[in-house]
This record gives sequence, structure tokens and C-alpha cells, in this order.
Amino acid sequence: MARYDVYISCAHKDGMEIAEKLAELLKNDGISVNIDVGFDIGNDWMQTAESKIAECNCFIPIVTEAYITSESGKTELEFACNRSKRIIRIEACDANYNIRMNSRSQAIIGRNRIFRYDGQESLPRIAGIISRMIKSSADVDTQYEKLNEYEKSKDYNNAALTICQIIGIRIDNYDLEKDSRQKLELTSLFIEIKRLLDRLSRYCSEYGIDSADALNIIIDVINKTEKFLSDNTISKTSGKPFKNPSLCTYAITILYYAYIIKSECLKQTQQANADICTKEDYAEKQEPYFEVIRSYEKPEEEGNKRSFLSSQIRIAERYSLSLASEAPVKDERNKPERISTEDDVLLAVARFMRDGNRLFDTLQEKKLEGSFMQCLLISYERLKDYCGIVGATNIEKECERRIREIDEIVKKQPSKETEDGKAEQGIKSLLGIPQKDSKYYDVFISFKSEDIDMAETIYNYCNSLLKQPFWSKRSLPELSKSEYEDAIYNALDKSKHFVVVLSKLEYLNSNWVREEMETFHSDKLEGRKGKESNFIFVVTDDLYETITKCKKTCLETRFRKYQIIKMSEYENDLIQYLN
Repeated sequence: MARYDVYISCAHKDGMEIAEKLAELLKNDGISVNIDVGFDIGNDWMQTAESKIAECNCFIPIVTEAYITSESGKTELEFACNRSKRIIRIEACDANYNIRMNSRSQAIIGRNRIFRYDGQESLPRIAGIISRMIKSSADVDTQYEKLNEYEKSKDYNNAALTICQIIGIRIDNYDLEKDSRQKLELTSLFIEIKRLLDRLSRYCSEYGIDSADALNIIIDVINKTEKFLSDNTISKTSGKPFKNPSLCTYAITILYYAYIIKSECLKQTQQANADICTKEDYAEKQEPYFEVIRSYEKPEEEGNKRSFLSSQIRIAERYSLSLASEAPVKDERNKPERISTEDDVLLAVARFMRDGNRLFDTLQEKKLEGSFMQCLLISYERLKDYCGIVGATNIEKECERRIREIDEIVKKQPSKETEDGKAEQGIKSLLGIPQKDSKYYDVFISFKSEDIDMAETIYNYCNSLLKQPFWSKRSLPELSKSEYEDAIYNALDKSKHFVVVLSKLEYLNSNWVREEMETFHSDKLEGRKGKESNFIFVVTDDLYETITKCKKTCLETRFRKYQIIKMSEYENDLIQYLN
């Protein structure tokens, strides 16, 4: 929802020329830019600068000699840090800029990219890299949204391909930043890849991928991931892993999932060369990483260090292919078992269709032919899948024939506005197909319009964790409801966790923020939310200091017991409350 991709901050004395040239190059590549053109110092300048920075996705300071001593530059940077903006720093001087920043800003700057300016001739290269970084980041956010949509509709083929796209973009983007003096922390990337591979392994082993092209794409991405893993964890001189226990643990985990996914894909494609993916081969790939972790395990180590190393060993052993005796346990809770006797098969199919038939009778009575045929088509498709699982092959083939016939009838029917889809929604519900407006959300995100950029950041982060977030700016159109109030209350009722983002205390008095907070609080208080449900404040760092300094007395008494997280640390802290 940000209005600009980039906000460029500079000192007009010696940075404006660089800033204007960079802005021109970025705009030519389709990046929207807002440049600090200078405002009168004072409260009006502060408010104007803050609103402009809040509207951007990425903050780019041009660090020159004059910028280092600029109070306005320092203020703008700290405001960007306060809202956890992505920062890409262009250094046009040799001075140590961090020395003038407070410790909080230094920590945030340390997680972002730094490029060295070596004259005007270096700007096209820098602008090109920045442009691709921004576009790929936006693309990843979009892909995560698509992934959630595919999961809702149980379209696991496209969900798997979307995961492949995200992994490919992340790996390419990491390599793209090789010109930056500071690259993305590898551990963070490995954590994300591991999370995605975990989900991908479920698609492959539990649901199956029925497209040969999709299976081949998945295999290609696994090969690409393995190469990336080797290139970034194995020393080219010694041929051994770098001595980093955390990286080695994640490498073992990624190799585990690589084996599970690739072996399943090769099995489904029935490739003759399936023996290229054996458990023994992957166990051998894991072993050098195990050697590094074990080399750190010393009896004399004490305290936190010994505890950390022990946890790394436990995690690594959990994903060891040499220790594992069988493939990961599949989640069969919602998957029917294959049935052996013919009578039991037919009985199971009859039970499956019983409820659906009741609705068909109603549709026929009301002469809703269009809705009836649509629902009948859905029902046969569902029945075909069910019969394939329980082993009713004759009925499965008959379903295929009926699906072709009904599909032809549906295509010939004119579209009728009077049939609003309620019948189709009903049959989907009876057949166990989840509806969007009945979806339960992992987290409800509450915000005031002035904090829309922070809310979007949290929304994208929740998507990247493969959670289902509700954020009114994105989620309400999906619900197809005309009444905003009903939609909000419905989402609050169906959300497990609640997050309110906040940059100023007075925003708590906003009508909708207050109403959403009070509703969720009441649900927790009166037992309508489970014990695992969490109410969390995510606030800017300066507001966090204000709240903690007064020991939360600035909050209403009933809300003081809830967790407060700094916006600058949400990636580390929020995940533990959303499980």
C-alpha cells in the first residue's frame, strides 16, 4: 500500500546531484521515487518528512560528508529505522556514519545493504541492482499472497510451483547482491528456504503433484537449492563446510527435505534414473556438516554456549537421513484410507454423497438448473478424487465420463445473474470444500490509516511464515461482503491471534482500532479464544521506550498484560506468538 517504492534522503550541499541522478535512473526502470527536495526545518518539516517516509517501501540515504553532520538526515534515518523500513545505503564518503547513530539505528542499519559510490559512472550499476532488488522483493510478496490463495482452494499443483518461484527469486536475489558490501544474512535465507521446503514436501508426499511439468520444475528447483547450499557453505579451498554450527544445522535440514521431495517427484514421474536420488547419497552429503557440529561439542563448554550446541545437535539428528529409519510421518487426518473390500468401498461412496443429494433435491424443486449443473459438476469431480483414494476404480472411470458430459452442458448454458451462487456455495460446504468467508485466520491485524505501511509489513511477514493473516486492506475484497462492520466482526471471531500496530498512543482512540481491540479482548476474557490465542502490540521503537519507561501506565489497565514488540525486532519476536 506504499505510495512510493523509494525515498531518497540526502544533504543538499553535496548529495543532491547524486540523489537526482539515482532517482532518474530508478524512474527510468519503473521504480517510483520520492526525493528529499528540502523542507523548512521545524514541526511542519518533521511531519512532512515522516509522512513521506511512511509512504515508501525503501529508504535510501546518500551518505556524504554534509549528511553525516546533518540533523535532518539523522532524524529521517531514525524515523525510517523506527518503522523498520528497508534501508539501502549509498556511501559517498569514507567517514564512519554509524558513529552518530544511536545503538538501535546502528543495529537496524547493520541488517541492510550498503553500496559504495565511486563517481557518476558507478550509479547505473548501483541503480540497476537496487531496481532488481526492489522488484524481486515486491514479486516475493505477491507470490506469498498467491500461495495462500492456492492453499485455500487446495490447488496444490500451483501452490508447489509458487513455492518454487519464491525459492528461485530468493536465491537469485542473494547472488544479485554480491556487489553490496553487506549481503543478506545467510541464516535468515536458510530458515525461509527450510520453511518452504517443509511445505513443499507435504504437497508432494501427502497430496501428490499430478502434472509432469510441475514435477520437473520442482526437481530443477531442488537441484538449484542444493547447488546454492554447496556454493555458500562449502569452502572452495578445503572442500569442507565453514565452521558455523547454525549454518550446518540448516544445511542438514535442507538436504533432508531435498531428498524427500526429489525422491517423491522421481517416483511420481516414474523416471528410470530414480536411483540418482538415494537415501545413502544424501546421508553422505549431510555427514560433513555433522562433523562440524560435533567438533564443537566439548565437555568443558558451559552455560548458554553448551546449551546452544546441544540444541543444534538435537535438531540435526532429527533430520539425519543416516539415523532416520523411515520417511516423515504423513498427516492423514483429513485423508480417507484405502478400503479393501468392494462392499465397504461402495458404502463409503454412498455415505460421501448422501448429504450432497439432499441439496440436489432442493435445487431441482426450485428449478435452479444452472446452479444444479454447476454443483453436480463439482460433486462428480470431488467423488472422482475420493474414489481414486479409496480404490473404487470403476466408479472413478464413470465419474470421468459424467464430468465430460456435464462440462459440455455447463459451457452451453447462458450466464444468469439471478443465480447468485448460493446453491454452489452450499454444495461446496456439504462436500467439505472450505469457503473464503468461512476461513479461519491465524492473525487479525489492526491499524490506523497513518500506520498502513507498518500493517502491510506485518501482513507480508505473516504470509512469508505461511500463515493466514487478515488485513482489511487486502482481505476484505476476498470476502465479497458489502457490510464492512459485519466483515470485521466475522474476521475477529475467526482469528486465532490479534496484532495491533501502533506508532502513536493517541491512535488507540481511533474508533475501529479501539472497537477491534475491545472485541478481541472480550473474547479472550470470556473464554471464546483458546489459551494459545495471543494479543500483541507491535509498536515503533520510540513508542516502545515511552511505554516501558512508564511501566505501561500509559495503557489502559486491561491491556497492560499483553505482549509489546518493537517494530524493529518483529522478525525475531513475532513468530513465537503466532504458532
